[in-house]
Amino acid sequence: MEEGRENITLELFLARHGESMGNVGIPAGANGDHGDDPPLTEKGERQAALLGELCSRVAFDAVLASGLTRAVQTAAAIALRQPGGAAVQVHPLFTECGVAADYGVKTMAEIRSFCPFAEPAPGADPAESFVYAAGAEDDPARFRRAGEALAYLRRRFSHGERVFVAGHGAFNTVFLFAALGFAAAPAFDLAICNTGLSKLVFYAPGTGPYGADTHLIFHNDHAHLAAGGDCSFLFALK
Repeated sequence: MEEGRENITLELFLARHGESMGNVGIPAGANGDHGDDPPLTEKGERQAALLGELCSRVAFDAVLASGLTRAVQTAAAIALRQPGGAAVQVHPLFTECGVAADYGVKTMAEIRSFCPFAEPAPGADPAESFVYAAGAEDDPARFRRAGEALAYLRRRFSHGERVFVAGHGAFNTVFLFAALGFAAAPAFDLAICNTGLSKLVFYAPGTGPYGADTHLIFHNDHAHLAAGGDCSFLFALK
């Protein structure tokens, strides 16, 4: 165990996907094989590659993503740059908010057609869709799902693991609020840029600095998008 990490149960690196065709208003009909699930633009692919280079300085115990194309592509850029490579573990809990209930099924075969090293995350049902398509979720439903996603991660990882999750702007925001103890949407929002990176550190109960067992170390850092961006913050604990 590294010095100073004895009481840490999980270091979570949470990122929004790179720029997608949907972000720049390209209609679904132009998404080719991805249908109504917009993939990354060329700019988004470059953003994801830069994030992957930055995150190559961290050895992740797992790389996860939602089942949406843009999140899987972003996670793949991180996984490819891990020492020896890594799988992209896909779980529907991290799907963006408001995905239409009639959204086409996203099977693992479909995901592997563009990310061959994707696999179902432990606990995900490989027979089900890898996209959580509940339609218009209200805030209580979003917070319930965020709580489920948080509980899933805390169950799986409790020995100081470093974990990366590629998700989405709206759901990542709700997830961060839930992780920080908000029971409902507060009267402010969080900006999250494409490939903006946040880091949460979870401590064993009663052991966190300053009397808090969940610490938001940084939020929406996108220094990797500028040449020569400082990466020392990746390892900061407090």
